[in-house]
Amino acid sequence: MDRRQFLVIAGAAVAAPFAVWLGVDALTDDPGTGSPAAPSPAAPSPAAPSPAGGGLPAADYTLGAPTRDLLARTGTSLVAPTGVFSTPFEDPRPREDTTWDMRGARFVGWFDADALYETGEYAGGSSEEQKNNRPIRIGHRQPVGGAAIIGGVVEGAQPETLTWERMKYGQHVQDDTDRWVEAGRPEDVDPLRGQVDNRNQDGDPRVYVRPGGWAVWDGVQVRNTHDGIGVYGDHTQGPGACYIRNCWLRDVHDDAIENDDWHELDVLDTLVEGTYTFLSCQNHGLNDVRPVSTVTVQDSVIRLRPFPGGYKTHSADAVHGQIYKSQDNAPALVLRNVVIASERFRDPEGDGPQLPERRGDVVDRYEDVTLVWLGSGRYPGNVPPGCHVTTDRAVYERAVEDWKARHGVGPAGDVQMDRVLWPEPVSR
Repeated sequence: MDRRQFLVIAGAAVAAPFAVWLGVDALTDDPGTGSPAAPSPAAPSPAAPSPAGGGLPAADYTLGAPTRDLLARTGTSLVAPTGVFSTPFEDPRPREDTTWDMRGARFVGWFDADALYETGEYAGGSSEEQKNNRPIRIGHRQPVGGAAIIGGVVEGAQPETLTWERMKYGQHVQDDTDRWVEAGRPEDVDPLRGQVDNRNQDGDPRVYVRPGGWAVWDGVQVRNTHDGIGVYGDHTQGPGACYIRNCWLRDVHDDAIENDDWHELDVLDTLVEGTYTFLSCQNHGLNDVRPVSTVTVQDSVIRLRPFPGGYKTHSADAVHGQIYKSQDNAPALVLRNVVIASERFRDPEGDGPQLPERRGDVVDRYEDVTLVWLGSGRYPGNVPPGCHVTTDRAVYERAVEDWKARHGVGPAGDVQMDRVLWPEPVSR
C-alpha cells in the first residue's frame, strides 16, 4: 500500500494550521526597534569554587576563558547588540576571539514550525521573514575560534502546544501520522513522506566552531524553540570545543543541546527545565569515524518533558525522547553531580531511557547522578554504576529551586544577570 492509497482508506481532511504570528509587540512593549538599558559593564568577581567532594572535581567556570575576561574585550572584538530582534542575528564570517554581549538583547520569532509541504502552504507564520528563523547564527560561512555568546533571551513566538511533528514537518505530516497510528501503524506506509522540500532549520541559536577552536555560551536563556543550543562545524576537518555554562533552557520541543558535529562539549551548571530530548550527538555520516571527543555534563539539572505528538506519535499522545540521542561510536558521555527527571519515553523498550555503558575506545562515566522517575511503574532505563533512581519528585524540585536561588532567578522568572554569570558555589 502506498501513502496515497493509505490516505484514501484512512480518510479525514487536512486540518488547517492553527498557529498565528504573535508579533514582537505581543511579548514586549518594544515594537522591535527599541533599545533596553545597556547592560552594566561591571560584574562581581566570580565566587571561588567549593572544594571538590566525593571524588568530584571543583566546577571550572573558566573553560575557554573566564567570563570577566571575555566581557573585557574591546573594539571590534566586543559586539553588544541591544533591543528586540524578530529576524535572525547573523555574523557569517566573524573575527576570531570575539564576544557577543547579548545581555541587552532579546530574540523573538517563529523558530521552526514552518515546513513547506505538498500543498504548498506553510505550517505557521504569515510572512517569509517569520518562517524558519535561526535566532542567532555565528560562523556559518567561516567557523570561528575564541567566540563567546554571553546573556541574551531567545523566545519562540509559536504556541507551546504545537506537536513535535507539526513543529518539525508541518500540520499535514501530523495529520498523516494520526491516520497512520489509527490504522495500526502499517509497516508499508511512512507518514513522514508527506513532507516536500522541508526547509526545517531546527530554530536554535547556533555557533560554528573551527577545528581546534572553542566557543563559550554563558548565561543564555532559551524558551519555546525547536532546539535549544546548537554547536556546529566541519566534522571532516576535526572537532573544536564548546563550553556551555549557567544557561537556562525551558520548553524546548526537540534537542536541548545539539552537538551533531561531535565537538568536545562541556555543559556546566545549566538548568534544562523541560525538553523533548536532552543531548543529541547523532550523525550517521560519521558511522565509521573513531570518536575523539567527550561530552561532559556537570552540576546541572535536566527535565525531560512530554510534548504532544512526538516523532511518529499521535497528536493526542504526549511523550518525550531520549536522554542522549546518539549512536554506538558517538562521543563518550560523562555525567557528574547531575539530576535528570523523566516521565514518559516515546520508546521505553528501546534506547530512549538508556544511558550508554561503553568500554574500550569509548568509555562512559557517571558520578553522583540522580535519575528522578516521575512516570508510572518501574523506571524503564538502565542504572549504570554512579547512578541511582528515585521516585521522589521533590528531589528534582529542590534541585531546580537551588539552581534558581544560586543564579538569582526570582519567582516570576526575572533574573539578576550578575548572579547568573557568577552564581553562588554548588553545595555538595
